[in-house]
Amino acid sequence: MLSAFVVTVPFQVDDSKEDSFYKFSLQTGLKEGSEVLGVAECRKDQLLLCCETGVPGTLTIDLRYMISEQLLADKKVGSITIFMENIPRLPRSTGLPLLRHFSPPIQQTYRLVNDQQIRLRVNEVLSESPFISSLPCKLLGLFIVEERDIIQKLESLDFAYSANTDLNVDFMKGLQSTQIDRHRDMLEYYADTFHELNHKQQSKIHAGEGEFRRSPEKKDEELQWLPLNCCVQQLQVEEIEQAKFSSYSFVTFGAPCAHSILYRGKAELSLGDVDQSSYCTGYLDNTIDHLKSDVENLTQALERCIQGILEEAQSGSVENLGFKKQLSEFRFLVNELRQFTLNFLDTTILQEGSTSKEPAVTSICEEVDLITYQLNEESFSNLMELIDSKSPMQLDECLAQISSYNINAQKRLLALIDYHMLSVDRQHTENTTLRRRDDIALSQAITALASGFVCMIDECLETLNPFKSSKHHFLWTLFWERLEKVGFLCQFESLLSAYGYEYNMLLDTYKTLREIGHSVRIGLHAVPEDFKIDQALDVFGHHGSIVISVGIPEVYFAKINPSLQNGGRIPVVPIVFTQGINEQQAYANMMGDLKFQDQINAESYDQYCHYLAKYQRWWQLQSVPGDYAGYWKQLDQLMDRLKAEIDHVSQSFLKGAWRIKATLSPMILQLASEITLLIGSYPQSTPTQTDDQQLLAFMLPRCSMRYIMCKSAKDRTSMAVTLEQARILKKMHHLSDQYYDKILKAMREECGVRIANIERNLKLGLWEDNEDHSSTSTRLTLQAMPSLSTTSEFSDPRRGEKGKYAFNFWQLYFFPEEYRPASRVIGNFSS
Repeated sequence: MLSAFVVTVPFQVDDSKEDSFYKFSLQTGLKEGSEVLGVAECRKDQLLLCCETGVPGTLTIDLRYMISEQLLADKKVGSITIFMENIPRLPRSTGLPLLRHFSPPIQQTYRLVNDQQIRLRVNEVLSESPFISSLPCKLLGLFIVEERDIIQKLESLDFAYSANTDLNVDFMKGLQSTQIDRHRDMLEYYADTFHELNHKQQSKIHAGEGEFRRSPEKKDEELQWLPLNCCVQQLQVEEIEQAKFSSYSFVTFGAPCAHSILYRGKAELSLGDVDQSSYCTGYLDNTIDHLKSDVENLTQALERCIQGILEEAQSGSVENLGFKKQLSEFRFLVNELRQFTLNFLDTTILQEGSTSKEPAVTSICEEVDLITYQLNEESFSNLMELIDSKSPMQLDECLAQISSYNINAQKRLLALIDYHMLSVDRQHTENTTLRRRDDIALSQAITALASGFVCMIDECLETLNPFKSSKHHFLWTLFWERLEKVGFLCQFESLLSAYGYEYNMLLDTYKTLREIGHSVRIGLHAVPEDFKIDQALDVFGHHGSIVISVGIPEVYFAKINPSLQNGGRIPVVPIVFTQGINEQQAYANMMGDLKFQDQINAESYDQYCHYLAKYQRWWQLQSVPGDYAGYWKQLDQLMDRLKAEIDHVSQSFLKGAWRIKATLSPMILQLASEITLLIGSYPQSTPTQTDDQQLLAFMLPRCSMRYIMCKSAKDRTSMAVTLEQARILKKMHHLSDQYYDKILKAMREECGVRIANIERNLKLGLWEDNEDHSSTSTRLTLQAMPSLSTTSEFSDPRRGEKGKYAFNFWQLYFFPEEYRPASRVIGNFSS
């Protein structure tokens, strides 16, 4: 195995050659007769850039091994230092239980020295989610079963209780037939989508494209249920002298929405659409059944009580204790029936507004209201008068009258419940286009959500070993308990503008994430050590109550908290902050149309406060020694700054401050990112830490995930995620200002993984699915300067057309400075 070594090789620049490659012999040393290992190549423009500006990393993109050749140049005009070593495979590539199923990663390594003169090895890793197709297909299968169950439930209605009421059988059967047809249409849509998606994905796999949904496939009808350009990106930082390893993960994907269902204009969706609750089959399955059960139990109990009173009266036992008990029970039951009727009419039927639309409903509501009133207010007093008068015949007639009221109330209430079920179902199925849009966006968001959760869990499995020691086991238990009690924090960063097409996308996205918070939970199940990708995730439930079940290897599952082993659920806490940064957002700012963006950020701040309070209460109950006041104070200060920034952006427009470029400030997004990083980690004690507290700070993985999105997660998202990585290196690992700009530029240029993502999306160059999972890999590093070097694992000069970011002049003009890439990596490719 080769050891690390450094060589210096000569090069020359020939201005007459426009696109030729320049070759460098790679040798084990400088002595004469040294072994020649191969030849590396790079373009002339990269040589010039490196020589003139000293930009690090620009030469790594075209390095590769070749058959040994002689140097082509006779004239030596400079030299480049090349560092070569055997680098251990990154931890995430060594067969971790869950991430091993992710696609072979695109990796890049940088070497830095921070302000404290500690050497850093920084790994950028980009992988495509393996759940891009499998989870949407399982969700479609779930909805297919759900529609079949609804159809079966609707077909089972016989409307026997509607006979002899204003809600006659023909009227009810008409509603029933309409709803069955609608659900059959939805069933057909789900089934067709399932088969078309499978067929399309098989075709792509056979064509060598994989399951990945590329940016140009935004409007592809068959792929709408798949998240767009969904990747997991990791920043792994090793502080070599400290023997400390840190990992930061992000999920990048296109904002969840249905691109194939064209928006007809901004007015098509509104804030009111966001506030509407989504379709919930659980309401039909549970609430309706409970309503019917309550009516039947009440009326049957009342009927038994009436018969008991009649028997006691006929036996002449009206003075005994049993008879008085029967009367007391009668009084209680008629009052309960009355209250049930009032609550049902007020909170369901009347709120639907259906009484004004259906005269039959109005009539039957009035009838049941009158009947239960008579039962409650008149029947008891009449009954007591007849008992006192000791008139058996009149008492029998009175009890028969009460029984008749009871039966009529039961029939009308059950008929109204049947109508209510059909009415609720009709409301949620009237706009099939909106329902399909909601389903598509939900599928995309859930897939991205699950990808991030799996990545977080695998980082936990990598960091903590519950079998290693009691300390590890304590931290392991703490991690799972926090997830269960406080929730999985999903912080979404949106770069969508609040104008035009992206305004509607933002509405879709926000509505979907709110729905996820209300209706999606995460469960766990055990899987064997050699489990297949299909076992990694499962999904069950129905609209309004969906559970994503994540597979945990059996050996680890046995150590998870018993409540989670026995079916406990992890709450999902999605929080989204949004700030457009392009020319479309500038136009929205100029028009003063920021109501929705401000509403999202203000509500998300409130959600943050609620989550933080819940987290602090939980932490205070844990038996962890130390003083954590500094941690909570830091969080409070960041929250205050975030609140001030949200208020500033909102109020600046109310005051007529039209500083357009200034209002595109990403400060809200950056503060939210810092807070998520801090909340996701565990409280840090004061500097006087015990060994146990130091272990806690070092070992505990984060319980949160960052999700970054724009229209296609290709260009603006690349700027955002690289900026965040550079900010993390500066804040968490003391990277100097001198190298902050350089590493940010390097990550955005050819040596960074985001350019490879551009090429993957636009089908540029050669994309190889490398299946090599060996423990080490020999790679090349070109050192433009001793303290910053890059290592590439995906470089190949045969790839042809190079990827570039698709930004036009006006976008760049309005972009905040931190989001602008170098001009050499900006092109005119369509997103």
